[in-house]
Formats: sequence, C-alpha cells, structure tokens
Amino acid sequence: MNFFKSDLEYSNSDRVFWNKFYQKAFPNMTDSRLERSLSRQKMGIDIEIYLNNGTSVFVEEKTRKKSYNDILLEYISNDKTGSLGWMEKDLKCDYLAYAVMSKKKVYLFSWTQLQKVWFKNRDTWIDKFPRIVAQNPKYKTISVGVPVSIIKKYVNMETYNIA
Repeated sequence: MNFFKSDLEYSNSDRVFWNKFYQKAFPNMTDSRLERSLSRQKMGIDIEIYLNNGTSVFVEEKTRKKSYNDILLEYISNDKTGSLGWMEKDLKCDYLAYAVMSKKKVYLFSWTQLQKVWFKNRDTWIDKFPRIVAQNPKYKTISVGVPVSIIKKYVNMETYNIA
C-alpha cells in the first residue's frame, strides 16, 4: 500500500545523500531550497538548486527503495479519476533525479528530453515492458518499468554513485 505523505517523507529523509548528489551533479551549486509547497511540488519542483552564475534549476526527485534495473515512468496517477501521471504532465522542472537507494545511485535526466522520448515511445513501452500497479488507499497508480538500458539508448542521462 502506498501513502503519498509517508512516501514523500521517505524521499526527503536522507537529505545528506541528496546533497552529496547535487554537489556532484552541479559543481557550481551555491545553495539549494527544498520545496515545501504542495502546489509547486505538483508542478514538478521538489528542490531548487542555485548556481554561482545567478541562475537556478528545478529538480523533480523520485526515490525507489530497491533496484529493478528499470526506471518507473508513471502515466496514470489515479485510475479512479483518470488523472495523468507525472510523465504525462507539463512539469516545470528542468531535471528528473531518479534515486535507487539500495544502490546509492542517482540517474539524472533532462526533463524535456525524457518527456519527448516518452511521448514518442510510450505506447510501445507500455505494451512491451512490465506494467507496475501501486495500490493507494482509494485508487491505483500505474507506471511502466522501462529498463535502464533502453532509456540510455534514447536519452542522455548521467549516473552518479553516492558513497
């Protein structure tokens, strides 16, 4: 059973891990701000990274406890209402950071590039790869588990091992 609030708390529980990742991924980072506003989180902004050139980037964080050698791409957020999953939404993030906690690994994707590839391949991927249904208290969330090796063929992604 999935619970949004406890899942979010789990994702935010290891900020030391995430900060190490951000320092590696953005060596020109000067500071960061964890987003607390639910409305901004729904727009795909979990954290804002401030860079030394005066700009900032927005990152959507996804955390998975164990490795299955795939990336879960959510396409239906709520099967009862038909609301779109995060892959289908026009999020405001610049990057998607996808952490596999058991391996202390983070995959970093350009959001625009990942979503473009998703829209081009989603029907094939949904037909070909495992559909993952997550039970929530009153609805189900549906994702597809696309192998990391397949995504690497289409999307420039960076991989970070965090000690």
